Amino acid sequence: MNEGMKKKDITAEEYGALKKALGYFYEQLVSNKDPKLHPLYLIEEDEAKAPKRTQAGVLVALADCLEWTSEAPPAAVAKWDKELGEIGAPTLSELRLKNFKQFNRLIERGKINNLKEYYLMKTYVDNPTLHNGALLPKILKMLNEFETAFIKRQGNEDELS
Repeated sequence: MNEGMKKKDITAEEYGALKKALGYFYEQLVSNKDPKLHPLYLIEEDEAKAPKRTQAGVLVALADCLEWTSEAPPAAVAKWDKELGEIGAPTLSELRLKNFKQFNRLIERGKINNLKEYYLMKTYVDNPTLHNGALLPKILKMLNEFETAFIKRQGNEDELS
């Protein structure tokens, strides 16, 4: 099966919905809205050159949005959920649940298999507000093993940065 057709990859429809969510959060959460820094503008520039990396970047940016909204009051979450649903994007609540389920599956498995999983775990490590450190040694080991294997396969680490 070709790399782009694996079942675990995000479909074009899902990717489009995730981009809508990212654009929405940018409009809601960022005060300095320079059009040249809008994530959808930056994504469009990169999609043709490196679609896998761009897809992973969208997931990382959405993970940041989850962090930024982690302490939002229920009324704000309800408002965002409603508005995201209206534009055909996954709701904040759906994104939170999906992120939590993926994270737990990875911890149970103990191995990172792709860039999407790598960036999910990297976001967890890079954001101390998301953890108390108890899982940190296990996750750092998983990240190191993936990085070593990835660099061995790719010959460089550019795609990981």
